[in-house]
Amino acid sequence: MMPKGYVIIQMKLDKPKLMEQNATKIREIRDKYGGKRLVARGGKIVYTENTQEEYHPVVMEFPNVNAANNFFHDPEHQKIVKDLKTNNFGDGTVVIVEGVDE
Repeated sequence: MMPKGYVIIQMKLDKPKLMEQNATKIREIRDKYGGKRLVARGGKIVYTENTQEEYHPVVMEFPNVNAANNFFHDPEHQKIVKDLKTNNFGDGTVVIVEGVDE
């Protein structure tokens, strides 16, 4: 069995309405690659060091790292990312990681 893949995003939203306008389409693209949301904005966050309280984590799980990578690089998703950046939605960091196969 292949290890799962994860997309981990740390984001600060200066214009949350822009993200809300794209949320449904992002979910559709995520679902196309078998992804599901594990952590999203709005839940309790406990910072232990290097606090960035204006940033919120988002974690999505995919069947494997290839599916996670394909989601992020999907042309429709990249168009949304480009539009968000062009419209100064905020700031963020994205990491795609492979889980541990135990």
